[in-house]
Amino acid sequence: GVIATDGVLGLWRGLEATLWRNGTWNAIYFACYGWMKDRVNVSVHSNASHSISRASNNNSNNRSRLYELSKNFLLGLVSGLVATSINTPLDLVKSRIQLGAHEGKYRWAWQTLRVIVKEEGVLKLWRGLPLRLVRMGLGGGITICVYEFVMSLLTKRN
Repeated sequence: GVIATDGVLGLWRGLEATLWRNGTWNAIYFACYGWMKDRVNVSVHSNASHSISRASNNNSNNRSRLYELSKNFLLGLVSGLVATSINTPLDLVKSRIQLGAHEGKYRWAWQTLRVIVKEEGVLKLWRGLPLRLVRMGLGGGITICVYEFVMSLLTKRN
């Protein structure tokens, strides 16, 4: 195991790179989500009076819930796609450091980034992007749906 080969400190290999990867992804994801949500809500509120007067109350509630779920999923999906597209190089860096297969070649995030660019070229930083887009895009959509649902429950109680 890791402890047998690298000692207890081996458990923290790649921590710095993981913090860079997770911190930047979340910053981009939530900034993108907030920015898009503000713009979508402004557009919806300006058109709301027209759709409310035409629909019956029950159908309107069902449509409103479906609209909110769809809107939240799409905003989260797009936010996840944007964050992942920008952040993939740091994910590759984290993986290289954590694998530890190159005996000291990859030590710290920015040093590893420079080594990869120098030895493999800048495009290699986005290796694995298509699969990450699927996983992180869908995950981003689901995350926002759950987040908004839980927030709606919590605000109803107060």
